[in-house]
Amino acid sequence: PTASSFTLNDQSQLLTMLDLTGRKRTENADTRMAFRDSYNRNFLPGKQSENRFDMAYIEQSSRNHTYKYRLGRQTGTGGGAPGRFDGVLAGYSFTPSWRVNGVIGSPVEFSLGGVASGSKKDFAGVSVDIAPSYPWSGNGYFIQQRVGGIVDRRAVGMEAHYFDMQRNLMGLFEYDTLFKKINLGMLQGNWTATGNTNYNVLVDRRRTPTLQYSNAIIGQPVDSVAALLQSGVSMDTIRADALALSPISNMFAIGVTRPYSPRLTISGDFRVSNLSGTGATSTGQPSTPGIGNTYSYSVQVTGKNLFLENDYGVVNATYTSSKTYKGQSLAFTQVETLRQNWRVDVMLMFYNQNDVFGTNQKQ
Repeated sequence: PTASSFTLNDQSQLLTMLDLTGRKRTENADTRMAFRDSYNRNFLPGKQSENRFDMAYIEQSSRNHTYKYRLGRQTGTGGGAPGRFDGVLAGYSFTPSWRVNGVIGSPVEFSLGGVASGSKKDFAGVSVDIAPSYPWSGNGYFIQQRVGGIVDRRAVGMEAHYFDMQRNLMGLFEYDTLFKKINLGMLQGNWTATGNTNYNVLVDRRRTPTLQYSNAIIGQPVDSVAALLQSGVSMDTIRADALALSPISNMFAIGVTRPYSPRLTISGDFRVSNLSGTGATSTGQPSTPGIGNTYSYSVQVTGKNLFLENDYGVVNATYTSSKTYKGQSLAFTQVETLRQNWRVDVMLMFYNQNDVFGTNQKQ
């Protein structure tokens, strides 16, 4: 019978970002430099602040595309390289049709407060590109990663691209030779039909995280594969645990975009995704069930030159459904250019969600 209330301060922070880029072009070479860092100062008691040093590299390529190199902290762009690493990537074209690339470095894995702990990983890889021979191009690669002197990951893969004036298709496949398992397979395509109607489709199946022996330490009191070996765990057991803790992610998406008028474009898409569960491990970690299918339906209207010259607006409505919740979102974005030198961005969003526990959430 007594009313009660409470107040919770769940966010108090200052986010600072620094992003610098530079470029110099001469008759013989094109040189770029990039630096990116962000610092999240958390003012809540007992909470850590976080700094993310994302990027710092120098890149140079010849104007005739004979050579290219990139040195420093960078984002992997293919060839099996990690998403972010410290190292060097270099390539050289021996002929107009063939190019050889090499990459060597150490993955950068962030956790709250800095880089993840544990033994340092290092990797090396080589790839061969087949220069575009209209309409096909592609490459094949080999990559190996070590951790604490132990081979952590070894994989071969290939990419293929098809492009013409109406269609483009990209496929990616990778096979892990240590686990004897497919690491990922992806196929993405776009087709532009009569009237500039565009159709797109995506099929994606991959291990999340990527297969590697170090996945076996997830949830363990130790922070390295070497520590597991020293405790008496065999490599076969480590391999089985790593496989059990590398679930499979699946996604299928299909969409269509069609101009309604010179100023309006309408698009819609359908997506379904799921994530398999994890298996039980030798250390007693129980198996966990997978996340069932999540379905998403979206409709979007894009407009240009609606109110002022060179303005741009987007309205998006999305419905999401899964076993545990249903959500609806509505978003509006408008970009206006004023007097050619000023830009005003406006964004409004609303989200509503109901879950199986009877909880309603509005943002």
